[in-house]
Amino acid sequence: MFDLLTRALLWLLVGIGLWYLFNNLIPKNYLTWLGGFVLFAAIFLAFRDPNDRIISTVWTILSFPLRPLGLAIVLLVNAAKRKAWKDMAAREASIALAILLICSIPVVPFWLSSQMEASIMAEANPSELIVRRGETPLPVRGIVVLATRITQSSLDPVQPIRYINSDDRIGAPLRQRLDHAAQIYGQVIAIQNPFPRVIVSGQIGGDAEANSIQNFLVSQGVRPRDVTVDRSGATIYRSAVNTNETFGNQSGVVILVAPSLTLRRATATFAKIYRPGDRLVRPIPTDLIQFQPSSGSIPIRVTDLLPSVEALALTTYIIDEYLTSIYYFLRGWAQLDYPLNYANCCGL
Repeated sequence: MFDLLTRALLWLLVGIGLWYLFNNLIPKNYLTWLGGFVLFAAIFLAFRDPNDRIISTVWTILSFPLRPLGLAIVLLVNAAKRKAWKDMAAREASIALAILLICSIPVVPFWLSSQMEASIMAEANPSELIVRRGETPLPVRGIVVLATRITQSSLDPVQPIRYINSDDRIGAPLRQRLDHAAQIYGQVIAIQNPFPRVIVSGQIGGDAEANSIQNFLVSQGVRPRDVTVDRSGATIYRSAVNTNETFGNQSGVVILVAPSLTLRRATATFAKIYRPGDRLVRPIPTDLIQFQPSSGSIPIRVTDLLPSVEALALTTYIIDEYLTSIYYFLRGWAQLDYPLNYANCCGL
């Protein structure tokens, strides 16, 4: 802690010294030439070695005002500073600018998602797959994969944007969930018989996408007769209702594979629909945004301090998930802050 505080104070001292140097000792016209030289050098190096991480970071910073979000922020800053504006309009512009900045700076949604994911991982404990009642393992009746449209593809702070593969019509995040479900399927069939069903439920486009999902699961070792694709699961609630009807009177454990940020609401909804005591829900988180099980949160980079459209989308998703959880609570579909530790929520 002392080293961190000392390092922060030293960087602050360096920053103050550079500010004083640029603001008082160096003439303004030289700063203009210096800025132009830095911009030209960044453009030249970007074309010469576009894969260099430092050049990529510098170019991201310099090109920020040229992007739609950056340009909008620059114009809002300029508008909020104008004296010709009425006081109320200036205040509204300042508030809008503050909201836009806070919601679009990657550090904010990354911190929020990291806190949510760390709590979910600690409660769900995905390394313990088998649910036991005393010393007796409970049979796994099914593995439900939520094929939601909210994905990690454009929100990943490390990897570039990954688009849907036009060959198999499966996006990378859904492929990750399906692969995880296939691995769980393999672990379950090694210790029990009969085999569990794998149900993929969500807003699945058409026959081509449904066939791609089934073919992928079969290629990963899942028997064709164990795969069910539910194309009418437009919401998490509808997916819970549909899968509940699919399992019928079977008791046991249903493993729920879902994105980490929606996992608590999804688990609470499935547990509400399923008969308490007969069918238990075992949540497994996927699509981690910022938290890594092996190393914790991903370190913050310099470019994470610059507003971005991806960060704005992630912040909007987190807020929307919170509002949707309240809506589910008001409808009586799920309880708020549902415990993901199945031993606590299910009385085991």
